[in-house]
Amino acid sequence: FISSLSWSPSNEHHLLSCAFDGEVKLWDTRGNVPVHSVKAHEDKCFAVDFFGPDTFCTGGNDGKLKFYTLPKYKMDDEEISSSSSSGNQHCV
Repeated sequence: FISSLSWSPSNEHHLLSCAFDGEVKLWDTRGNVPVHSVKAHEDKCFAVDFFGPDTFCTGGNDGKLKFYTLPKYKMDDEEISSSSSSGNQHCV
């Protein structure tokens, strides 16, 4: 189940999606398979949004906001920072 989408502010063909399986995927709309993916949350991922041209933020059922960087649109599996808050994160 896809829960959120976000268009890239710097590339008209790139789109991020997140889903209830915790995965975030980077898509190129000229193809039909994801370019990259990362397991952002162990449980549901409710929200994803670009945070500038090379960074995106996710919010999940684990109550965390996580920030990732996309150097040259290659998805990093390494979390660059995260913050916790109580309750579920439904929007960024």
